[in-house]
Formats: sequence, C-alpha cells, structure tokens
Amino acid sequence: MRDLGVLEPFPCTNVATPANCARGQALDINVHGVVVGEVSDARGFTRAFIWENGVMRDLGFGPSSSAIAINDRGQVLVTVGNHSYLWENGQTQSVSFEGILNALGPNGEVIGGAGGTNFLWQAGRRVELGPGEPRALNGHCEVVGWQGCCYDTRPVLWRIKSP
Repeated sequence: MRDLGVLEPFPCTNVATPANCARGQALDINVHGVVVGEVSDARGFTRAFIWENGVMRDLGFGPSSSAIAINDRGQVLVTVGNHSYLWENGQTQSVSFEGILNALGPNGEVIGGAGGTNFLWQAGRRVELGPGEPRALNGHCEVVGWQGCCYDTRPVLWRIKSP
C-alpha cells in the first residue's frame, strides 16, 4: 500500500496535540496507473486531484470538486457541486447535465441520470436512454444496467445508434 499524500496540510484545531487532518480519497485509476480523486485543502474543502508519476496536482476546479473517474486516454470526469466537466490535458468541457453520473467511457462518453431521466453524453451531444439504471459502457456506446424496482429488476443493454 502507498500513501499518495495530500495537496497541502490541514491543521487540526480541536485536538490536544497539533496534527495534520488533511484527508482524501482515490476514486479511480487507469491502465497507466494515473489516479484521480479528491483531497482536502487548507480550509477543509475537497479539491479534485490527479496523481501521476508520483506527483499529485490540483485540477484547478476550486472548492467542492471531485475527480470521480479517469479513462485510459487520460480524460477525467470532475464534479463541482452538482455540475460536471470533462477534463483533458488542462482543457475542460461542460457535461450538459446535472444529476448522478455513473461512468466515464473510453472515448469521453458519460452516462448518468436524474429524476428518472437517463442519458449518454458525448462531445456535447446527449442521447436519452429511457427508464432504468445505466451503470457501465464500452467504446461502442453500448450501455448496461438494469430496469425495474425492488425484487423485480432485469439486466438491460442499451445500444446507441450513430447519428
């Protein structure tokens, strides 16, 4: 096990012995060993990070951000509050949907949903998937998940046709 560190110390003020209360989570890793996640800053807010070649960097999204997924191309899915972005080599693109994001695909596709609406988003284009719970996708825009409720769920496959 290896401690990946934190961006900066977060001093504990409510303990008898001064300590560093910085915290964080690694949330995803790609085939190249690049890790993303969230760590606390000096004020205690979470910040999205990327860890590569032994160095942790802030992705620059500010407080309350989290890097939740990375694909093998190095694209990172970042949430800030209830909005999401696709980050790649310092450039960002807004993912035009607010809701729960479930996965980042190998070519920058994003799946998620909110309020019963599920979607696949890619390069600014959003495709509605219909009812269910999308959970994973591949490079051919095939999405898997389930439909139903409680004890009556069924595995499903959505295939997205090219425009």
